[in-house]
Amino acid sequence: MKVKIMDKDESMQETAFAFRLEDRLKRDALASYDPRIFLIRVVSHGIDTHALPDADVDSINEQIAAISHILVRRKVRDFSSQREITNTLANAFCLCSIGLEYASMGDFLKGTQLLLKNKMVKFFQIGNTLVNKLHSKANAVKEKSVLTLPKKDFLSMPDELELCSSLEKQFIAALLDENRMIIDHADMEIETTVPPQPIGALADITIAEKMLDNLAFRIEYMDSLLTDGIDPEVLWNIPSNTGLDLKDNPSREITQALIINLALHQQVGFRVEKEDLANFQNLCCDSATGRVNDATKDFLLKWIGNYFENRMLEFEEDDESIEKYAIEYWKYCIEKLE
Repeated sequence: MKVKIMDKDESMQETAFAFRLEDRLKRDALASYDPRIFLIRVVSHGIDTHALPDADVDSINEQIAAISHILVRRKVRDFSSQREITNTLANAFCLCSIGLEYASMGDFLKGTQLLLKNKMVKFFQIGNTLVNKLHSKANAVKEKSVLTLPKKDFLSMPDELELCSSLEKQFIAALLDENRMIIDHADMEIETTVPPQPIGALADITIAEKMLDNLAFRIEYMDSLLTDGIDPEVLWNIPSNTGLDLKDNPSREITQALIINLALHQQVGFRVEKEDLANFQNLCCDSATGRVNDATKDFLLKWIGNYFENRMLEFEEDDESIEKYAIEYWKYCIEKLE
């Protein structure tokens, strides 16, 4: 009997029951099939090296099947939805794999030894704990991602500002709703996504945690910038014409508007007229390379560094992480203006 190659969701469902002796899945084929799934590779390695006896391979298969069935009964809301059942089966298998990868530190030999000494439920519990921690971090970011703006009675300012872009909100929703990843690397912002895939490896968790950390820093940076030191009257002029959509990328839009005002007028402001972006590029960028000149960049980075240094003194804080993040984020926003 041969294992047919299907899409990732279907293949994970099949693989949860695919360690039958007649299949004898091979490591090299599995690596191209889905190299993220550590458990498949360890079992394949154990079969190839005769380190996993036939009875243990059957036992692993049965234990994963039992865990999958329990999850389906507990979590599937619509038993007529093949997609929901398939996702739940894939999730059970991936959590077992993540737990084994974590316990073995990614070593095939140690992974094989652990499989011989422990029940699969132990690795499921480890994987589940790691993913639950990821969910807690994602929920914390989601809860803080809407900023309440200071306002004065005579100003008709919006009460709230959403700080995550539409893609970033999709990323958080995919993590929380389906245990899925739509990014394959972490960056200052999410600018592109990949087709959704189950969280299937420690590398996925590392990428997701790094992206959530970046979002958490950005939220704290924006909160510090807009609610502590900027006059609400100035905030009223946040809407701008830089070519970006405030609703889709508010943090970068606001930061770049401030950067342009500081560079052109040496004062805090958030309104950017149509000609301001062209003036910024003509006056502050090198005509040959299009890059922001060193003098302007140094002035801007010094300004934001001083802003957070003064804030630390005012509020008697000693954590420099937000200042460091703010400087890196400004470098990123400056680069996007070039």
